[in-house]
Amino acid sequence: MLTPEHLAALAAALPADPDRTRLLETLRERAAPLLARAPLIPRVKALLSRNGGLCPDDGAPLRFDPWSAEQHTCSR
Repeated sequence: MLTPEHLAALAAALPADPDRTRLLETLRERAAPLLARAPLIPRVKALLSRNGGLCPDDGAPLRFDPWSAEQHTCSR
């Protein structure tokens, strides 16, 4: 898992290359939401339902939000 410490070590290891500096800033921006609020990591493995990740009402794929791991919403 990428942590603020890993990002700091990466920044220290990068030479003063403008392309790499921009890449690091892009990675920081993209990682910021995850670093600010990590998703819940379940203590036990999920069990595969007989619906196989499909809505039991209409067969559409269910959406999964890692920040609301207990809720799966129908994509329709």
